[in-house]
Amino acid sequence: MEPQGYRAQAESPESGEQAAPQPARTSSKSAVLVGVLAIVGTAAAITALMIMTSRPVGGGAQGPGATTEGMPGGMDDALTPGELGSPSAPVHVVAYPGHCEGNMRAVEKLRGLADEFPETLHVTIGTMGSPEAMEQGLTCASYLLKAEGAEGIGALGATPDGYEILFQKSPDVSGWTPEELDALVREVVARFSGGAPADPAAEPEGSHKA
Repeated sequence: MEPQGYRAQAESPESGEQAAPQPARTSSKSAVLVGVLAIVGTAAAITALMIMTSRPVGGGAQGPGATTEGMPGGMDDALTPGELGSPSAPVHVVAYPGHCEGNMRAVEKLRGLADEFPETLHVTIGTMGSPEAMEQGLTCASYLLKAEGAEGIGALGATPDGYEILFQKSPDVSGWTPEELDALVREVVARFSGGAPADPAAEPEGSHKA
């Protein structure tokens, strides 16, 4: 074939139609690449969101039971179950605190009292909703006291085991304060230790239940 024939074939419309698919293949590759990048980006965003939502608020590992979002640091330590004071002490207080700041402050008051009167006061910190609490019919945060001569001190009645129910639910919900709990326990402890009760201005007006 003549050289002119090759040039004519290269310049012919039919030859131009055969070269057209090349840009189409390039566009298909670009579309696939964009799709892959979109999938990778979405997966990375979901992973980051899962990590952020599963991270405990306030730092530290979560203590027994569920904790509320936004709880201040140190809450887990304050609500950790345990026994304080002498097991043979004449006054026994049992707390099944809820997971809020008001209950944390109430438990801190009890811990301070147990340190102050280790031979007179025995404090048990339990867990709200635990089998021990449910056996006593306590379905919410509860603060109990048992001591000789203290019968009837709890306006909310008593448990089957004879513990007076001082307060229930959280201070914010039921209207009582950790200071009232402190004063009421001090009043009973003073009968056995000879110590002075709390400031009369902080004495409780009575137990509450919402």
